[in-house]
Order: sequence, then structure tokens, then C-alpha cells
Amino acid sequence: MPIATKTPEPEPIAEAVTFTVPERPAESKAAPATEPPAAAPIATVAAAPVIAPPAPLYGQTELLELSQFVDQLYQNAADETSDSAALNAECLAKLNRARAAIERGEYAAAETAAEQVKARLLLARASRAAAQARSTRLTFGWLVVALVGGLILFLLPFVARLAPPIIPLLRGMAMGILGGAVMALWDMTRAIRARALEPNMTLQFGIAPLLGAAFGALLYVLSLLNILAPPGALNLPGEPWLMYVFAFFAGLLGGRGVQLISIRRKSARQSENA
Repeated sequence: MPIATKTPEPEPIAEAVTFTVPERPAESKAAPATEPPAAAPIATVAAAPVIAPPAPLYGQTELLELSQFVDQLYQNAADETSDSAALNAECLAKLNRARAAIERGEYAAAETAAEQVKARLLLARASRAAAQARSTRLTFGWLVVALVGGLILFLLPFVARLAPPIIPLLRGMAMGILGGAVMALWDMTRAIRARALEPNMTLQFGIAPLLGAAFGALLYVLSLLNILAPPGALNLPGEPWLMYVFAFFAGLLGGRGVQLISIRRKSARQSENA
């Protein structure tokens, strides 16, 4: 006989449990607590910022290349300056300074000195070519002709009858030509000897006598206007020759002024390129 069993009923699904915050019991209000007096603020010393050392500008490869560059310049200086003891001494002094700077770790100073030697050697090479150029020989011949021509113009009134008003003008221009030619010849020979002659300097040397003649004529006009070296101002026997002396020195300054203008323009171009 089978035993009657009761079928188990499924358990009901529990509902979501909601949490409720229990109510706090009523508390008695306590007396407000008195805060202690604020203490004086303690001065804090700010820590100094730590500055990281700059990264080295020259690595091992750059240092090796710089040292090899200086060694190569020693050889180039020996080849390019064999005919100029002064230039050789100048280049060797800068290269020795560059080598010493490398040993001290002053690599920027070493690079600057080496670049100066390189630029000087390039100028010496260009100067040698410019000294042998045809334009340089023509300029030198023109300056000699101007020198002789200035002497002839100055002495011409002694052998030829000229109008008296023309004589001071002619002699003033002649002395200006002499001054410009003398200064140009002096500067040109110095540049060739120092291996510092640039190709564009021949034109500047060539116009120096013409500039001196213009200065001589200007001084003659100033003398007539009683502005500079007026006739009869000092009552000296050789007073008329004073204007000629001024004209000669004006020619000298004119020749040197052309060189200064050229140097200033070159410096301006180099600063713009830098």
C-alpha cells in the first residue's frame, strides 16, 4: 500500500529589503565648546627649487669631430701660410688657444677660435688670387699714374702761364689727388703683404684719388668763402700753402674713409647673415 506523501510547495521569493535609517534619539543641546585661542602662525621656509644641470651641448662624437677639425686646421695653416710668418703665427696662436680650450672643457670657445682660423685661411687664399688678378695690376698702375699726375698738376703753374684764379683750384685738386693716391697705395700694399686683400677692394682703392680731388676742390671753395684757410688771415709768408696742406690731408682721410665704409658694410652683411 503506497504511502501518501505531501508535495513540497515552492518557497516564496523574498522581497527586496529596504534599509531605513533609524531615527536618532533626541539629544540634549550641549553648551557650545569654546575654541582655544589661535596660535601665532609658524613661518614656513619654502624649499629652494632644484635646478637640473643643463644637458651637455657636445657629445663624444661632436668632441671627436672638433678635435679632428682643429688637427686639420694645423695642417691647412702650415700649407696656406708658408710665405707669411706673421699670418702663420696668428693662426697657430688661435689654434693653440682652441686646443687648450678643448682640454679645459670649454668647447664653445674652442669652436669659435677654430672657425676664426678657418675664415682667416679662406681670406688668405682669396687674397693670393686677388693679388694676381688683372684688375689689381690695373688698379696699381692707375694709382701710380694718379700719383705722377698729381705732382705734374701741382708743378704746372711754375712752367705754364695760367689764370691766377685757376692756380689755387688746380693745386688744391692736385694735392687731394696726391693724398688719395698715397693712402690707397699704402693700404693696398699692406693688404697684399698681410694676405688680407679682397677682390672688391680694388675698386675702392681706384676711386681714392678722385675722391681726394673732390675734397681739394671743396677746400678751395671753402677758402674763397673765408670758411677754411682764408687768404690773408694769418699774415704769414707761406699762408697760401696752408690750403694745399689741408687738401693733401683731406685726400689721405678720403682714402682711409673709403676703407672704413667698406669695413662697416662688410660687418653689417655678416651680422645680417648671422
